[in-house]
Amino acid sequence: MDLTHALGRDTPFREYRLADEAGIHRIFEETPMRVGGMELVYERRPRVQTQLEYQADKYGMLVADREGELRGFSSFSWGPRWVGGKLVSALYLGDFRVKFDRRIAAGWRSLYPRLLETFKKGAEFGPCEWFVTGILSQNTAAKKSLIENRKNFFYHLIAAPVMVNLFFRPRTRVGQFLPQGIRVVSGADIDESRLRQFLNQCHQRLFLGYDFGPDVGNEWDRRKRVWPEYASSAFLVALDQAGEIVGCTLPWAPTQAKRLRVNRLGRWASIGFKLLSVVGAKTPEIGKPFTTLYLTHLTFLPGMPRVTRAALIAAFIDVIFRQAKKREFHMLSYADPDELRKLAPLENYFAQTTPAEVYLVTTTPERPEVPPNDGVVFEMAII
Repeated sequence: MDLTHALGRDTPFREYRLADEAGIHRIFEETPMRVGGMELVYERRPRVQTQLEYQADKYGMLVADREGELRGFSSFSWGPRWVGGKLVSALYLGDFRVKFDRRIAAGWRSLYPRLLETFKKGAEFGPCEWFVTGILSQNTAAKKSLIENRKNFFYHLIAAPVMVNLFFRPRTRVGQFLPQGIRVVSGADIDESRLRQFLNQCHQRLFLGYDFGPDVGNEWDRRKRVWPEYASSAFLVALDQAGEIVGCTLPWAPTQAKRLRVNRLGRWASIGFKLLSVVGAKTPEIGKPFTTLYLTHLTFLPGMPRVTRAALIAAFIDVIFRQAKKREFHMLSYADPDELRKLAPLENYFAQTTPAEVYLVTTTPERPEVPPNDGVVFEMAII
């Protein structure tokens, strides 16, 4: 893609080159996240692009190059999403990583709105109508830099999901919380077309839902091609008494694209991990990457009561831990945008939580009019 006009001349910003890989990995090392008493580093080896390929077929990266040294980088990916029952273009803005450099920071604030206007007009990947990004709530530096006191680009909060992280199997009997007749089965027992139809019908009612339909360019076929071990048989599916699908999830780990590594543990986090190891949890070790298993595609029948959704999440979690004879993951995570974790039986689970914030980004201060929807899609496993 040609972003020459947006980037301008005499600027430290340029498009990514293959030779930038080592510099980008170094930036990740030098800009760790601090969450829940832990200092975490994202490992995106061996290829930074792999994570972007999981997001969409069309993506790009920009780097800040100052006299041959990479001082920052960002990424973006684009694809069709459901908005108001129609498929439109949406672009995700991610990986904002900048070393402390006043010139780079100031230059980025000037470049950002020009990029958005370029994406609006379209390049070979098509014009984009919606721009979305996510920030961890505890990342005060990023929020201050990107959100506060802006004059040429604006962030509008649209969702505040909480990542719920479990390190060991809860001992709660979940069956008593499920409505009579609802059961969880393997996706291998369900026709793939039924599962796709359920996902697509639900996502059409969501804001920024994915296209899992049968048409060319759909997200199901794309993920089947790009995501490792992506198959309908790997899903967990909830059925009602009549055998109709009422919920599903795909337990999946993006290990080939990203892993987290603990650099440091605060006092209380260290104590917590030691206690977890006593009860059999597979806890992360300092200096070693750990694997997260995500409940991706976590979807429920529209109108399902919150208490039933909470019980279904618990049922999915129970099946995963019971089937994991030799656990290859350290942490199981799911996104909770509706405070389901505060309902039985999830309220009794010992979990670490990480709040996040999802924003729409615009070049004008007016808040975009978001059509009525059943929720905002934000797949944490691939960002």
